[in-house]
Amino acid sequence: MVLQHFKDRWVYFTMLDWLRNRYLQAINSIAFYPFIISTLFIGMSMVIILIGTKPADEWLKGVLPIFEESNVEAARTLLSVLITGMFTLTVFSFSMVMVVLSQAANNYSPKVLDGLLKDKRPQFILGFYIGGLLFCLPLLLNLTDAGEDASISVTGIFMALTCAIIDLFLFIRFIHYISSSIKPAQISRSIYKRTFERWKERHSEYLSEVEYLEEPEECKENLGNELAKHSGYYQGVDEKRLLDLCQKYDITVSVSPQIGDYVLKGTPLFGTTRLQHSDGDILEKLHEAFFFYNIEDIENNLFYGYRQLTEVAAKALSPGINDIGTAHICIDFLIDLLSLFAQQPLPYGLKDEQGKLRILYNPINLHDLFELCLDEIRLCGRSDKNIMDTLIHGCILLLKQNNRKPQMKKEIQNFARKLHNDLKSGRYLDDTTYLLNQYNSHLAPLL
Repeated sequence: MVLQHFKDRWVYFTMLDWLRNRYLQAINSIAFYPFIISTLFIGMSMVIILIGTKPADEWLKGVLPIFEESNVEAARTLLSVLITGMFTLTVFSFSMVMVVLSQAANNYSPKVLDGLLKDKRPQFILGFYIGGLLFCLPLLLNLTDAGEDASISVTGIFMALTCAIIDLFLFIRFIHYISSSIKPAQISRSIYKRTFERWKERHSEYLSEVEYLEEPEECKENLGNELAKHSGYYQGVDEKRLLDLCQKYDITVSVSPQIGDYVLKGTPLFGTTRLQHSDGDILEKLHEAFFFYNIEDIENNLFYGYRQLTEVAAKALSPGINDIGTAHICIDFLIDLLSLFAQQPLPYGLKDEQGKLRILYNPINLHDLFELCLDEIRLCGRSDKNIMDTLIHGCILLLKQNNRKPQMKKEIQNFARKLHNDLKSGRYLDDTTYLLNQYNSHLAPLL
C-alpha cells in the first residue's frame, strides 16, 4: 500500500513536470500564436457559413453598391485571387523568417534564435496571413451555382477583401521588422532588455513576510544529501511552497545547484535537517518544489541573458566574423547588467517570520559573472585595442557607480590585474602605450 502511494506520487510529479515542459515548448514555439489566430479565423468562417449573414448582406449592398450585382462566378474569381495572393505572401514571409534565423545563428550565436522566436510581432503577422487564407477557403468551397446567388455571403466576401488589404500593410510592416531585427545592435538590445525586465520582475516576486539573507550564513545543523530523481536544468524553487514545508516539518533545506546548472539524476540536489530517508512522503513534497526544464530561457533563468551576450560578443570577435562593433555593444550591456546585479544581488537564503533559517541557496555571485562573462570576452578580444579599451572603460564606470560595494571593487581589482598583465606582457598587442596610459591615468587611481 505504501509502495503504491509513492508510485502514484512519482507518476503525478513526472506528469506535472512533463506538462510544464510541454507548455513552455508550446508558448515558445513560432507556431503558437499563428495556430490560435488561424483557429479563430476558421471559426468565423464556419459561423458565417452555418448561421448566414442575410441582414448584414442587405446592409452592405445598400452601403456599397458594388456588391449589388454580385454573383457566384465573380465571388469565386475574387476569392481565388485573394487566396493566391495571401498564399504567396505567406510563403515569402516564412522564407524571409528562415533566412533571418539562419543568418542570426551563423553570425552571432544559435542561442539568439530564442529571442527572435519569442518575439510576438512576427507571430501575429504570420498568424494573420494564415488566418486570412484559411478564412477564404471555406467560403470558396461553399460557393455553389444552385439557386443563383443564394450561397453568396456578401459579408464573408467583404471580410475576405478586408483581410487581403490588411495583409498588404502587414507585409510592409513585416519587411521593416525583418530588416531591423538582424541588426547586431537590435539583437543585443533585445537580449539586454529581456534580461533587465526579468531582473525587475524577480524582485517584485520576493516574499514580503520573510527575511532574505544578503550574506552567506552557515547552518549549525548537519545536512544530509538528497539526490535528484531525474536530470534537467535547475531553474529555481517555489519559495512559498518550500518555506511552508520547512515551517510545517521544522526543517532547514540547503539547495546544492546554482540556477541554470544541469543536474544529473542521482547527484546531490538538496540537503535537509532532521529528516531520514524513511520520511519518503516529506521528501517527495520537497522534490516537487524544485523546478526543472529541458530548455533554457531568460524568463526562467535570467543569467541565460548574461551568457547570451557573452556568446554573441565572443562570436563577433572570432576571425570569421570580426565584428568589433557588436562586441563593443555587448560589453556595454554586460557592464550595465553587472552594475544592476551589484545593487540587487541574489539572496543566500531566507528566514521565516520568527527569524529561523529555513532555506539556504547556492547563488550565482559577482565572481562567477566576472569569470564567465567579462573574462571570457577578455580572452577572445585581448588582441584588439578597441575591445581592451572598452573593458578598461567599463571597469572605470563600475567603480564610479559602485565604489562603496566591497565585492564589486574586489572583483574589478582582480579583473583589472588581468588586463594589466595582458598589456604589460606585449604578447597580444604590438603597441599598448595608449591603453597603459588609460589604465594608469583613469583606472588605477580608482583601485
